[in-house]
Amino acid sequence: MWTHPRDRTAEYNRLPYWIDLARTLERGRFDGLFLADVLGVYDVYGNSPDAALRHATQTPCNEPLLLVSAMAAVTQHLGFGVTSNCPSSRPTRLRGECRRSTISPKAASAGMS
Repeated sequence: MWTHPRDRTAEYNRLPYWIDLARTLERGRFDGLFLADVLGVYDVYGNSPDAALRHATQTPCNEPLLLVSAMAAVTQHLGFGVTSNCPSSRPTRLRGECRRSTISPKAASAGMS
């Protein structure tokens, strides 16, 4: 498969990749970035995870809250949205432990914390 000569997506597991992405998005005047937390491998195609693993499609990789913390530290106007799983909590406690929050200066100044 062809990729651009400056493609750095193979560095997705290194923090500088995400910090540079945040800076690029801010320079491009993007409003925000959304990262979804993927807890498991999808296995609906052919009742097997083989296709997802072979093509690296929606497989668990990075903790989005860690990435957003680092990206927010180097941006001023970029907003962030994430999903996050709470697998270690009892179901009755999930509601109290998994809350919407923000560390984005843009969202905080708009009263969305």
